[in-house]
Amino acid sequence: MLFFLLLFAASGPPQVPDGAVLRPTFTVDRILEYSAGTAFVTELDGQPLVLSALHLFGPAAGLTRQFSAAELPGRTRLVGRDAFTNKKVVVTADQRPLPLAYPWADDVGGDIVAFDLTVDEKGRAGGRKPVAPLPLGDACPEVGAPVWLAARAAGAGAADRVHPATVVACDPVTLSYAFGSATLQLQATSGAPILDREGRVVGLHLGGLTDGAEVVGMAMSAPSIQAHLRGQPLPLPPSPWPPSEAGWPAIENPWNLALETLHAELLPAWGLSGEGEDLIREGLQRDPTLAALFDDISRLSWRDSMGNFDAIHERVQRWNALYDARGVPLRLSVAAQGQVLAVMTWWEQARVTAAMGDQPVELRLVTRMDPINIVDGLYSLEPDTPITLLHAETIRDAAVEALWPLLAPDAKHPWAAALRADLTPNMPEGDVEILSRAAPLRQELDAVVDAVNARSRCSGFGLYPLPWYGLDPEMAQQLSEVVGTGRCAPITQEELTRLQDATRALDQQVGLEEALEGLTSFLTSAVAIEAAAARAHCEDCSFEERARAGSLAALAGPYLQAAPAVLLCHRADAGYRYAKDLADELGVCRSAVGLTDKVAARRGVTETWSVSAPASVPVTWPGGR
Repeated sequence: MLFFLLLFAASGPPQVPDGAVLRPTFTVDRILEYSAGTAFVTELDGQPLVLSALHLFGPAAGLTRQFSAAELPGRTRLVGRDAFTNKKVVVTADQRPLPLAYPWADDVGGDIVAFDLTVDEKGRAGGRKPVAPLPLGDACPEVGAPVWLAARAAGAGAADRVHPATVVACDPVTLSYAFGSATLQLQATSGAPILDREGRVVGLHLGGLTDGAEVVGMAMSAPSIQAHLRGQPLPLPPSPWPPSEAGWPAIENPWNLALETLHAELLPAWGLSGEGEDLIREGLQRDPTLAALFDDISRLSWRDSMGNFDAIHERVQRWNALYDARGVPLRLSVAAQGQVLAVMTWWEQARVTAAMGDQPVELRLVTRMDPINIVDGLYSLEPDTPITLLHAETIRDAAVEALWPLLAPDAKHPWAAALRADLTPNMPEGDVEILSRAAPLRQELDAVVDAVNARSRCSGFGLYPLPWYGLDPEMAQQLSEVVGTGRCAPITQEELTRLQDATRALDQQVGLEEALEGLTSFLTSAVAIEAAAARAHCEDCSFEERARAGSLAALAGPYLQAAPAVLLCHRADAGYRYAKDLADELGVCRSAVGLTDKVAARRGVTETWSVSAPASVPVTWPGGR
């Protein structure tokens, strides 16, 4: 008989003693006094505590603003009366600092406040009755397990101390539970404990909603409560962002967020249209610093992107500094275009330090992740930082468009022979010959593109330089739809056939992709010298002055003289004024003779530096086909 009685008692609801669940009155700065929500007494390693919800120090409790967790310690006092007997139980002014706490916005992982209690020999904490700490759990209950909300619910009697529910979901941050009733009223229950069958606190109740025929509640789960109280890193739920469809590698980060999706999709789209802000906030709430930076950027950009650009840029640099401190290989930058805020994002592939005399310059090889139609130069000097970004995709395109065609056996360019002589000892054996055999195919692609663009004023149709592999199927289909005849044809059938034939031939070139990787790495070294020289020359120079100084230093570097010269000629042909002026002055594009002496003669006007940079920088080649 005794066995069955014990079994029945264990399967019933937990008992909530007097002095455990409280109705709190908060005082801030001895001026602001108000009652809101619920609190409860627990203990951690023998130290009694009162826990409640941080959002009760804000508009949810009728205040004009939300206090942050950092503002409250030393300014607050709590008086707690038993939620069921109304007897004074707690008086405290010792709020425990919880630096990672934050009010419930899109997740409940930070919505907690804690007060340390001083208890006398009779278990009293400033009231006439002793406190009764509820034991604190440390794990999630299983889905389907019974739990109970311990609170004085509106409309319930004083004897109704617990309200049964069933666990719907639980992770290290969030506990959800269904009460099985659509009439239960949860007003003023934020901050109450969620108890399991043994009476342990498995959640800090924070709110609920009516879902069909039942009320569903939500709480901070026990692992997060424990982490906040112990000052440990907060556990993280699964990322709210799906993996990116762009094929970027998953980036390890302390927030367990799909940052590749944030950078390749969410932030760029938000900057252009304002869409997806709620989803961005949902994820960034896991780090209060990132969340606050995004809030500032959003507020400033909505008010006036151009007028507030300096302040926005400063927040972006703080964001990048946080990434650096956490070892996250990503970067942000912004550009204001009217009231549109273009958010550009990069993935870091490598870091290089170039020594410009006694001045080290930090270079980072980056690949653009965003789809925004803003074209990068070969490198960019980040304002207000010592960092220069080398743009891997732009360097790769320059290698394909400027260097590769000059390796064709019949190339007549003045720098063709010098370029081949520079490349042969500095690239893997056989790569130069692979590029040489395939170079006529690249020349064929370029010739067709030039012919199409020569008719653009008449046809209204033009082509960008093609990828190294030629046409992809989608581009081939698009071109087939605009095939025409006559002198204003967007593209003729004969031209399209030439592009398709060259593409098929390129696909059959064994080792070509690897050889182009080597060519890109070779050119990256030259660009690194140029960018480092531009950074070290002067911080206050204009763009053209920096670019001119950098190009001159690259031409005069200890090696790689041909590649920078070819690149300078390529940019001069593309209409860059500084490149054209420097190329004309040195005669670089007319002859390969005497360049070293000509650059040396300029040293009285523009100083150059000895540069040490790696001969090869790793470049991850984006898949094309």
